[in-house]
Amino acid sequence: MTTTLRIPGVRAENTHSSEFISPGRKPRVKVTQKAAVQIDLARGAGDQGVVLEIDDDDVLELELEGGLRLWTSFHQFQLDFPGEKTATPKSRDAGPAPGTAAAGESEPQPFPVNLVAGGASRGVGGALLRAVRVLDVDLPEQTALGVAALLEKQLRPGPGLFRWSSGNTFELTPVSPKKLTTEKPLLIFIHGTASSSSGSFGELWEPAQRAVKDELFAFYGEHIYALEHRTLTESPVQNALQLLEKLPPNARLHLVSHSRGGLVGELVCLGQRVCSPEFDPLAPEVLARYFPDAPTDADADAADTNTPSPGTADDLSRGRRAERQALTDLAEQLKKKQPRVERFVRVACPARGTTLASGRLDRWLSTMVNVLALAGLKGNPAYALVMDFVLAVAKQRTDPRTLPGLEAQMPESPLVKLLNREDFTLAADLTVIAGDAEATDLWGRMKLLLPDLFYGEDHDLIVNTRAMYGGAARSKAPRYFMDQGSSVNHFHYFKNRNTTRRLIAGLTRPDGFEAEFSTLTDALRRAAPASLRAGLLDSPVGPPATVSATFPAPAGAPPATVSDEENSATPKILVTVAHGDLAATHNVVAVGHYRGDAIVSAESYLDQKLDGRLRERERLGLYPGKLETTAVFLKAGGTPGGAVVIGLGEVGDLTAGDLSRAFAHGLLRLAVAVLETPATSDERRPGGSRGLRFSTLLIGTGEGGLAVAVAMKAILEGVASAGAALRVAALDKKLVLEGIEFIELHEDHAIQAAQVLVSLRADRRFTGRFDLDSTVIVRPGGRRRARVEEPPGWWDRLEITRRSDAALKFVVPTRRARVDVELVPTQIALVDQSTDRSPAPGATPARRAHCSNCSCQMI
Repeated sequence: MTTTLRIPGVRAENTHSSEFISPGRKPRVKVTQKAAVQIDLARGAGDQGVVLEIDDDDVLELELEGGLRLWTSFHQFQLDFPGEKTATPKSRDAGPAPGTAAAGESEPQPFPVNLVAGGASRGVGGALLRAVRVLDVDLPEQTALGVAALLEKQLRPGPGLFRWSSGNTFELTPVSPKKLTTEKPLLIFIHGTASSSSGSFGELWEPAQRAVKDELFAFYGEHIYALEHRTLTESPVQNALQLLEKLPPNARLHLVSHSRGGLVGELVCLGQRVCSPEFDPLAPEVLARYFPDAPTDADADAADTNTPSPGTADDLSRGRRAERQALTDLAEQLKKKQPRVERFVRVACPARGTTLASGRLDRWLSTMVNVLALAGLKGNPAYALVMDFVLAVAKQRTDPRTLPGLEAQMPESPLVKLLNREDFTLAADLTVIAGDAEATDLWGRMKLLLPDLFYGEDHDLIVNTRAMYGGAARSKAPRYFMDQGSSVNHFHYFKNRNTTRRLIAGLTRPDGFEAEFSTLTDALRRAAPASLRAGLLDSPVGPPATVSATFPAPAGAPPATVSDEENSATPKILVTVAHGDLAATHNVVAVGHYRGDAIVSAESYLDQKLDGRLRERERLGLYPGKLETTAVFLKAGGTPGGAVVIGLGEVGDLTAGDLSRAFAHGLLRLAVAVLETPATSDERRPGGSRGLRFSTLLIGTGEGGLAVAVAMKAILEGVASAGAALRVAALDKKLVLEGIEFIELHEDHAIQAAQVLVSLRADRRFTGRFDLDSTVIVRPGGRRRARVEEPPGWWDRLEITRRSDAALKFVVPTRRARVDVELVPTQIALVDQSTDRSPAPGATPARRAHCSNCSCQMI
């Protein structure tokens, strides 16, 4: 079918050619550009614009604001973005305008240029088109599956198990199963979709990460391997079988997976399943229900009836039978080989499926192309592979269920349902590394567009964050780490220092030591987002798992946008700002502490009020400093009523995500401590619960720290995450977070904090969970000063004097408030030697700077 459309803009074939037909490109799919239009809204009035005839199977390349691109068939585009349609005939008297329909013919339909997924019913938001290209695609194969097979042949090396080289360049060498040891752990890396070991893990060989790579080789020696496997034409079950075939019996395994590779690892872990025979996920009768010979009603409901290509039902039936047989073979191999997964670090795995893959393969691949390009991976073989594959899929409107490697990532797929059943557990280890891309810098364009069009929640640009926590239950609670920030995206976990540090910790930690992780509770593991609910709760075997009506973010993770349902069910937390001294509050006060810092300023005051307990903890070596370490000190009836000291890590390294997680951890520690003490009359609420109000300084905003607005947002996100964790643990009925007070000694900082609360009223993430009161509460002891911003590069004068008891006294006389600090140096003799060698007045600036730096380092 052909449709005539009017696009507001001008023809621009010469200046807006598609990348698919760029010079030097050697496509495996033949592409011809039929037309290109640069959007110009000023030409949308009257009869202006470009009139095109577009066939249903033409492929549209849609360029959005920010340079992002989306590929889809015109037929699918009409379903996704219907826009306004008209078929009103033009008046015969008026006569046609040049380039428009002839007299008596239907008026060309307007082409929608503000894309709102699902039409106007979705509400606000959308993405504005910048250019439209119409492509004619000629496939060399009959199906997208055939194209996928052709493209996978281009990846090198081919399938198999390979040994990693310990040199400074990424190299793989084939390995014989006879050479594999059973005495020591085998570290095996399992890559993600449309990638390879080099594509997923090659960043460990970059100079900035070589220390991580070297640490792995120091721990495992030469026993580090990579599984190369096909990810489009083969399912994760087939990949797991290929790995088991290469392993000796009773192998000790340490696994690291990226993305879809985590599903392969989960399948290998089934060798350590604990269940009764009737609930065995690999029992024949169970597999027959999950993978029936013929498509079921659930399959029909899950399918987009507008998208499948011809023969889908037959292809699906064959695929179901093949998958059932592969799982039967897997059960036999697991029984025969009996692998033991002692460590499993699962990175960004779609363990509950990713919304992006649900029913619509073209948008998944379009996103992959955009993210690979933004990540600077255009030279990667995966980029060229996905570029060709996306055209084949868009042309044929391919049903992802006919591609076994991709169907496994759909939330409604039988494999996802099987692995998320609640009637069995795994004795295998699990460490989850998850991520949420923050809407900043280069990735902000993707982050802001994708939720409106595809996700509706936090994600790392490819996988829903909360889906990463899914998978089979463990006999011992797994651990997890969630990273957030501008450095987080699906393809850079092994370049990101936060996540590579946790990779090492997850692999090399001693038994029983949880390193730098939080505990992944069963409730959190099951808490799938609403967008994945339908696919996970219709298990064909037994009753569905119980999932709460709301789906809170995990402890340590920023909250997703709060629904109206959650607003009505969860009391809002009052947020206020106070200007005054700490002596004027009865609340417990939260303060931050960097690793290696002294107990000074507010901490020193709290130490005095709490009978020296802070310094006692410091002398014992138990004082917080590292990220997500906390110390709680309570004093009933005191002013203040106690302290929560929150570790902030190294000075200069703190990020908003770090602060959010650290504050959530500290608040949960406070909640536990409060619940373990008798309630006062002020804390008791109707129904027997207790209320908790607390105060906090503007943690993390000191010299070289975060901006006040950034820190306050991070703290509030941490509060919301702690509240979500209390709900998951069913402790919200015992303890209710009633209020948080930002308390500041200086008036200008208090006013600045109040202004931040005013700005947050426009953000539903905060208004849905918090009652933001921007009135500054005046308390005794507050100070007033002129608000002054120091110019960049300003140096403070530092005076250091030695007391008779060998302690050093530091004074900063150029600060607006004079602060004295006393420390007891451990190397006073070296300091004396350094000062004796101080440069003469005529020394060069470089010599003076060198000596000053050495003295400061020793001090």
